[in-house]
Amino acid sequence: MKHILVVAGVPPEIGESFVRKFVSVSPVFSWIPLPFSVAYTEEYSIRLYDRLVQKLRKTEPNDRNSLLRDVRLVLLYIDKKDQSDSYLFSQFGSEALVIPFGTSEIWRERLEMKNRKDRAIRLLVRDGKAALQHATILLSIVAREVIDRDSKTCLLLPPKNFGQETTRIRNCIREVSKKRIPEIGDEFRRKLRAISETIDSSREGKRHYFRGKGRIVYRSPPKARLRHGLAPVWDDAGHESKCVIRGRIRFGASFDPMFHYDCDIRKSMGRTFASCHETKFFAKGTTHLNISPNDNIR
Repeated sequence: MKHILVVAGVPPEIGESFVRKFVSVSPVFSWIPLPFSVAYTEEYSIRLYDRLVQKLRKTEPNDRNSLLRDVRLVLLYIDKKDQSDSYLFSQFGSEALVIPFGTSEIWRERLEMKNRKDRAIRLLVRDGKAALQHATILLSIVAREVIDRDSKTCLLLPPKNFGQETTRIRNCIREVSKKRIPEIGDEFRRKLRAISETIDSSREGKRHYFRGKGRIVYRSPPKARLRHGLAPVWDDAGHESKCVIRGRIRFGASFDPMFHYDCDIRKSMGRTFASCHETKFFAKGTTHLNISPNDNIR
């Protein structure tokens, strides 16, 4: 199992020391310093994501079968409380498990105390370790869903094309990521079941399939059947780096890159769909589409 850790919001005056000390816990794959007094901005979040992509392109093979296989991706960020973290979730929230740790107020006070820098770093490492333990609990549940239950879970539904229910799923992940309670695993499972039960579905034989916008049925082939999804690799024409990562990792755990949904398109349905790389896909002259979890359409 390969763990990829991204860290956001550690201030420059302790950043390097924090990263060196944290390596014994988990290697920090990518980070960019940010003063406590500065909010998370769209520019910062994009830079952090681009830094992750640059490193992944150097370390991950450009091979469809092995690229980002058996991966766990976590973003830890300093909780700024009164400042928005929405940009971090916008950039990383579909593929990484995004977990807060510490608060900017506490760390600013500790750093301002005379001769307390080393202690502040140790305590920040301690908080980071606790956040990773929390992430491990949630990742075990996500991994079971997207690996063992991929054809039944709601976690792999394509966010752009399926409908507003995917926003509820992301908000659920965001909510549980911020809670540190002993029973968080049970609460997470309960919330996922509750969301799944309220999503419109279609019964066909012994199977239930989720039904999205336009009442399109998203038929998910089980492992025993042929899967012919096609997650892109780094240099595939027309695709962006996000298409690649989101075609392989969901909420921190990697899934089968060949997984896809079979969708029938009736004449009365709309023909315009969203692609994985911010363009429109027009389904002309076809009655069937393959839609992958990252919204890649074939």
